[in-house]
Amino acid sequence: MGNKHKEKQHYVPKFLLKNFSQNGKTIIALDRVSNSIIYRSVDSICAENDLYEEKWENANPQLGKYVLDNKIENSFVNNEGKMSTLTKQIENDIMTGKGNVLLSTDERETLFDFVTYLYLRNPAKMKEIISDYDSTDKAPEVKKMRDNTDYIFNQWGWGSSKSLFDHSKKFMIFSSELEGSPYNVERARLSKMRYVFWHSTEEEFVLSSFPLQFVIDDNEMVHRILLPISSRIAIVFFNQLLYGMDEGSVMAPYIKDIRANMKMNLRILRKDVARFFIAKNEDTLKRLMR
Repeated sequence: MGNKHKEKQHYVPKFLLKNFSQNGKTIIALDRVSNSIIYRSVDSICAENDLYEEKWENANPQLGKYVLDNKIENSFVNNEGKMSTLTKQIENDIMTGKGNVLLSTDERETLFDFVTYLYLRNPAKMKEIISDYDSTDKAPEVKKMRDNTDYIFNQWGWGSSKSLFDHSKKFMIFSSELEGSPYNVERARLSKMRYVFWHSTEEEFVLSSFPLQFVIDDNEMVHRILLPISSRIAIVFFNQLLYGMDEGSVMAPYIKDIRANMKMNLRILRKDVARFFIAKNEDTLKRLMR
């Protein structure tokens, strides 16, 4: 018997959401569409049904209901498991007083894989990339490939191959095997960055449904990325470390700087990209709304 289809698919991993929950089950969030504070389960927020899936249309039922059922979803599982373990280790090291947390080569690989996946998994970002792929569908070489695939499907009595091509666009986004895939392009860009840690003892970090906060200049060069991994700890990536910083340093940011960063994120991110802002306590979100 095959694995059961997983319909509810998260674009912010559940382990990360749980780090911003008081009980591991319920999330407090600012819903920017209704402009209200809501309570949702970890299972239901930052998730969509069949986000990474494509149903077979007008195809032989023997092919099943979905194209490569849960293939993309399952490809995230290994990295999420490693990153969950790594965040716990980082938090433990920092909370026990370490002033510098250097990651091993394997841990660094896990971290940058995770950041790349987070960037690409957002539904709005996926739609933008798929739209770019759609613009190439009329190219002669693509049309020829589609015609040949349609011919093979008809020969085997499988019906339409449209769903296969639609799913392939999603699959290519996260493929590490395809040179020039969005994953490989973004992974190469992000992995050049250096990291430090922010440990806040007085002010909470806020997670959003697009967890990464980018600081980009007019030339579209990324200078900094902030990733909260718990309500008190964030990983901060710099294109170039500022004077006096060492990679892996644990730093204590000012309350005003944290609040300014969270408000900036709220102001910059579109609602379709980051509908929800999530905090461990309701008071943090109320301050964010002021």
